Amino acid sequence: MLTIREVDMAGVIAASCDLSRTGLTPAQWDAFCRRQGVIAFEVSEGAGPVAFAVAESDGLAVRVIALDGRADGCRLLLGRLTRLAGERDTSVWCADGRADLAAVLRDLGFVQQRRDEGLDCRVYLYHHPENDPSPADGGPGATDSGRA
Repeated sequence: MLTIREVDMAGVIAASCDLSRTGLTPAQWDAFCRRQGVIAFEVSEGAGPVAFAVAESDGLAVRVIALDGRADGCRLLLGRLTRLAGERDTSVWCADGRADLAAVLRDLGFVQQRRDEGLDCRVYLYHHPENDPSPADGGPGATDSGRA
């Protein structure tokens, strides 16, 4: 069974970076993430993660900065993020080599907007124009243990 949970973004930064080099404390990183609207979610199956998403949320849109993992986990994450967006726009960058993820995006009503050549790979910007949360259902066997 797939389970989604919100991840403490400031904790992830603190665990993966030498904060002494940034000059910021964990509390300052937490405040920064909150000000910027940075949120992160992880999908797990059993004891291990299978997908994750990092997004920036403000009054206008939810912009998915990173989305990776198994397609079924990404489907659950996209459902959570479009519900979080409500009436706001949702956008996602998808790497060229992720045909499985591109198919999930199209299935959920995302429309490919443009192509970009960035960071040594081709990526596509997908946009969810109406943000109707009903088609972004996580599917059978999915649970959502976090809060939006």
